[in-house]
Amino acid sequence: MNISPLLQVQGEHYSDIALSPTPLAAILQLLKAAAGDTNHAASFSQVWKIRSFELGDELGSTRDISLVCQGRVRLLGYDVRCGREVSTQLLLPGETFGGDKLFFPNAFGYRAIAAVPGTIAFVGIPDLQVWLQQIPTLQSYLQQAVETRQGLIFFKTMTEFHSSTSHALQKILPHLMKMEIKAGESLQAINPANRGRFWLMDGRVCTGSTEAPAPEVGESWGYPDATADAWSAETDSVVYQLPAEYWESIRLLVLPSIEERVNDDSLEDGANSRLPPPDPIYDVHNTGLISSDTPELSPLQEEKLEQIHLPPLAKGRTRVGFFQNNDATRLTKPYPFIRQQSTSDCGVACLAMVCMYWEERFANAIKARFQGQRIANNLQLISSTIAHLGTTVLLWCAATLVMQEQLSIGQFVAFNMLVSSISQPILALFELRSPYQEVLVSMERLNDVLEAEPETNPQQSLEILPKIRGEVHFENVTFSYHPEAGDALQNISFRIQPGQKLGIIGASGAGKTTLVNLLAGLYRPNSGRILIDGRDITEVTTQSLRSQLAIVPQESFIFSATIWENITLFNPEFSQEDAIASAKLAGVHNFIHSLPLGYNTQIGGKARMLSGGQKQGIALARALIRNPPILVLDEATSEYLPSLDMATENQVQQNLSHLRSQQTTFIITHKLNLLQNCDRILVLNRGIAVEQGTHQDLMDNNRLYSHLIQQHTQRE
Repeated sequence: MNISPLLQVQGEHYSDIALSPTPLAAILQLLKAAAGDTNHAASFSQVWKIRSFELGDELGSTRDISLVCQGRVRLLGYDVRCGREVSTQLLLPGETFGGDKLFFPNAFGYRAIAAVPGTIAFVGIPDLQVWLQQIPTLQSYLQQAVETRQGLIFFKTMTEFHSSTSHALQKILPHLMKMEIKAGESLQAINPANRGRFWLMDGRVCTGSTEAPAPEVGESWGYPDATADAWSAETDSVVYQLPAEYWESIRLLVLPSIEERVNDDSLEDGANSRLPPPDPIYDVHNTGLISSDTPELSPLQEEKLEQIHLPPLAKGRTRVGFFQNNDATRLTKPYPFIRQQSTSDCGVACLAMVCMYWEERFANAIKARFQGQRIANNLQLISSTIAHLGTTVLLWCAATLVMQEQLSIGQFVAFNMLVSSISQPILALFELRSPYQEVLVSMERLNDVLEAEPETNPQQSLEILPKIRGEVHFENVTFSYHPEAGDALQNISFRIQPGQKLGIIGASGAGKTTLVNLLAGLYRPNSGRILIDGRDITEVTTQSLRSQLAIVPQESFIFSATIWENITLFNPEFSQEDAIASAKLAGVHNFIHSLPLGYNTQIGGKARMLSGGQKQGIALARALIRNPPILVLDEATSEYLPSLDMATENQVQQNLSHLRSQQTTFIITHKLNLLQNCDRILVLNRGIAVEQGTHQDLMDNNRLYSHLIQQHTQRE
């Protein structure tokens, strides 16, 4: 994320590379901190390799041990709750990262991104293990670093403390103790007197009561609440324990109220004064060669901060600050500004500033709307008053003329009727304004339909796609929904042979659904080609293409008809036996058979009688009944499979994994069981294919795919 220089000064306290140690000095400091001396300095420094990096560079695989020599490195962990990566730690020169699985088998994945230009030194695990045997204290030192780093990632991405700063979370670690619970052991047994708060880091917990749901990975229990008697460890589990005497102080530290964040600039200092010193029993030593706390600003940086002039608060409003150009005139309205509390809350601070900016504009819009309504009401009142006054004056003048015998009663009645006949059409013309506006809007909508360009040019001669085998080839495909918008897909290339299964995985907005929409011909790529059996799909008719594809979206439309008609889509070529066979393959036959009328059960409008999973099951059976050469499942089992019992779920997954060999299948899912059976997996990130390969290959790479699978597996 690009941030302004102002935020860099206040949030990260940027320091020049020249103030950092040289790579050799950093390596020697690591050796001295771990071993206590530098006797093996010459040979130890030779196994390290040096790499320079620029701002925003991804620092390779985290399987190697890396040492920050110059600059700063930010560690990013994936928060499933937010659906994006979040900053978990900012490493300073002298701190290490990588090699977590060497000391921590179930380590959480993360990425290392350069926060500023700098240099790192890295060493492979095989070379490092030789030195771990020679220097046992080095292994202890690195293991403590891994435990601290994994603890930060866990609390930042999995627990209720995800919105807290990394700086505040680092103050918790010295008070935590990691415990192992054997399978079958009661959770109350490890907390008999409610002596602490616990967080489940790894493993599964089962419950014998429906009133007390078992905690999942990342959830907490214990002090000040009681531990349920029905909870026990289903598998060998790992938990973090926080003693009860530290809970209240730490809760105030990492979960401050909004008022404290806004009104108290010294929040962390105040909270730190309430936090008791760590007990030596629970001490987790700081693993950095340089303090992990935010460094002090240099005199030059303090001078820069003093040059930032903030205008006074707006009258009647409470704000933290404003962005304002000193050279701007007083007519320029300042933008709201909220100071960062740490380097990890840049996104929160920016969002708060945006909300404050639009809050005032929304309030002004509402105020203007009320003023306009008030003016309209006043105009209507004036108009009615004038009309009634005119009628009153007319009657008074006519009565006066009649009494003076200058006007007969018949003439007065005739004149009054003529006035009514003339005024009514004139008033009707003014009342036509509102219906006229509605007609214009309706005509514009109708023109959008009438002037819509057809998918294919009638004058263009297109071929009819013969029966396909299922070979699909994306060749440097790039696509964007609007010319001014960014690319939804960028240079996507892959090839799938007939009968193979392609798993597609990625975060929300990565371009997964866009990819299959291009395959179905719903959109045309801006550049590149999509080939099916060697034929460009832009050169064949859409009807012949889509008749040989079946797409099961995440939200399928169910017609107000019988279940049999919804599966067959009113196609007389399919019999009820065909519908039953496809329903069995999709795993919905038992559910349909349990209904009073079975497959003849009438489904009402919007299928309110069906759950989301049952709708997906019927949509899956609808696709399978056609036996298409290409089948696309777009998160089609996200609600369906979890609603099934274990035996039926396994059977459906087995059916999807063993579809006939002539059928090419695209599976968009995060289900590990489905991805493991795919011949190839495509990992998308912001429209770019960042990884391709088999499940095992991608897990060995320990990059984005491995990270996503770990997060979703622990959530399940």
